[in-house]
Amino acid sequence: MVIKVRKSQDRGHFNYGRLETFHTFSFADYPLPAHRRFRTLRVIDEDIVRQEPGISIRTGTGILLFDLK
Repeated sequence: MVIKVRKSQDRGHFNYGRLETFHTFSFADYPLPAHRRFRTLRVIDEDIVRQEPGISIRTGTGILLFDLK
């Protein structure tokens, strides 16, 4: 498999207010047939979550999160 760099501006981008997300593979409202079927790898997203008063941020099971700074 050839690894290609896809920068943020080249990927699917959605801004939902407190969540800004960049999709690397075909996902939800970003259907891109060329970026589907990567075996068991489902998604690699760059997500920016803004904390708001009264809303806690929780992680689910089976989710691996990377925090790159």
